[in-house]
Amino acid sequence: MPLYRYAETLLIYAEAQNELGNTGVAVQYLDSIRARARRGTGAENRPEPHDYGTAGEPMDKLSVRDAIFMERAWEFSFEAKRWLDLVRRDSEDPGYWYNSLRDHDLDPTHANPAPARLARLATFRKRFPIPQSERNVNPALSQNPGY
Repeated sequence: MPLYRYAETLLIYAEAQNELGNTGVAVQYLDSIRARARRGTGAENRPEPHDYGTAGEPMDKLSVRDAIFMERAWEFSFEAKRWLDLVRRDSEDPGYWYNSLRDHDLDPTHANPAPARLARLATFRKRFPIPQSERNVNPALSQNPGY
């Protein structure tokens, strides 16, 4: 069963508002996540993470999109959310999925990854195969390309 935390709800809303062109609203929701992080358990009062835009960050759609995805990476590390974020981001920024995996996951030194590992990183792997049992139940389903 998928688990959604309140922070994820806020970041989904911030992402949607940003993509609709409401960058100011998106930044408000992004900052609400950062404000909670500054408070910690309630007794802390940390200076970081600062509110977005107060340190000269650009307020354009692409920069705020980057900030939201980075916040998602920090907020949901080790919660199995990154794969879907990469696939979704690839729809707006073609090549993002492949480049991110190639640059950061295949080779920790960010040098040129081994060609054998790159060969396994085919773009059809963004989608999972549809199980044959599901295709047997519904013959109208076709297998995702590449499987």
